[in-house]
Amino acid sequence: MRLISLELESKLRDKGLWPQSWTAWAAIYVLALDLILFAVQSLTSHAIPAMSATLTGWVTFLSVLTIVLLALPDTAGCARNFCGACETGSSLRMSLLA
Repeated sequence: MRLISLELESKLRDKGLWPQSWTAWAAIYVLALDLILFAVQSLTSHAIPAMSATLTGWVTFLSVLTIVLLALPDTAGCARNFCGACETGSSLRMSLLA
């Protein structure tokens, strides 16, 4: 069972918004978890203040982790970034776009 329909995936791929690298996927998962915990924190702030205070640290940590993952350069899944293959691939991509 797919979580995202094929039509939505193809539209996102056409617009260049579909994640291509492992870091992009990790950032999406961490961001989703962060948003869920933030919603739980907001909903429990009045009812259970101790739980809300506990979640503050996790929400902060996941927010920082998301920012770090999104700030990393996109290597499009290159496992050997030190070999220079990613720079060749990105220059090839740029020449195809021009």
